[in-house]
Amino acid sequence: MKKKKRVIEALAQKYRDGATPPCRHFGECGGCLFQDISYENQLALKEEYLREELGGVYDVGPVRASRPYGYRGRMDMVTAFGKAGLRKRGSYRRVVDIESCDIMQEKSNTAFMAIKPLIAEIEDYDYLAHTGYLRYVVLRQGMYTGELMLNFVVAAAENRLAGVIDSLPEGIGSVSLLLSDGRADVSFGEAFETVRGGTIEERLGDL
Repeated sequence: MKKKKRVIEALAQKYRDGATPPCRHFGECGGCLFQDISYENQLALKEEYLREELGGVYDVGPVRASRPYGYRGRMDMVTAFGKAGLRKRGSYRRVVDIESCDIMQEKSNTAFMAIKPLIAEIEDYDYLAHTGYLRYVVLRQGMYTGELMLNFVVAAAENRLAGVIDSLPEGIGSVSLLLSDGRADVSFGEAFETVRGGTIEERLGDL
């Protein structure tokens, strides 16, 4: 793993071309690493890495993304230390309070911005001391259907979020509470209460 990290860091240095990161949190947030590399150079970096890893046995070429930003179907936002967002780059102990995320799909991004003030008074979870309640806000969105799911990952099998849920914006089709009461810092758990909808749908080709 350390060798892989060194290889990627060397390639990033080779291809870094001073592109302007679109995200205001880039450099502080640990969610993205290559926004200061143009998309063309990101493709070249990944192609070179794969060629080296495969030892030249297979001919590989990049498949361009239809949208380099605004594509992410799932985001797990940690709630800790009075903040809601992502881990600080290089520091597990600190959280960056995210105002917007450029890799999230627009509907998910808008929903998260609406959810943040609603959960401000809810006790968050201190994952260092292993105390508190709300651990993660997890948003999932279908790329082709736009259907949106919201999961609150909590540390106790009780619903302290009734007021928040009643105030959620329109368009969130599924809302559940997931229990994660262990010491492991994970953004999933067993659903113990589904308060709206259930599943969401996505399309794959003609399916």
